[in-house]
Amino acid sequence: MLTIINGVVLPEYYVKDHPELKDYLIDTECDDCGQDPCWTETEEGDNILASVKSEFEADVSGLVTPKMCRHKCYKEFNRLIFGVGKKGERNDLPKCILASIRSVFPEPSGVYVGFREADKAK
Repeated sequence: MLTIINGVVLPEYYVKDHPELKDYLIDTECDDCGQDPCWTETEEGDNILASVKSEFEADVSGLVTPKMCRHKCYKEFNRLIFGVGKKGERNDLPKCILASIRSVFPEPSGVYVGFREADKAK
């Protein structure tokens, strides 16, 4: 992992060997998900968005909608972050992930349902 100090990129091992540099570290933790780097900037997150986007673009029938793609991404990110859950179990995804998914698969009307608790979903 690399660390950025005053615009200079340093390997993490170098920073660990020089504790005096800790005062100059730039906080890169995501405010929404608390990860460093943000889930949307990881290889796994990129792969989820890229694979769903390629399926969407490959659909010649026109039956696959942005809403379907968003829901598939929500499911895949849920699995990535929270693991395989029980049937009917719901988890609220961080805002950064929602924004990323919605930027790739926007709703034409601009109106999104948002998170619903399991008992209110029916």
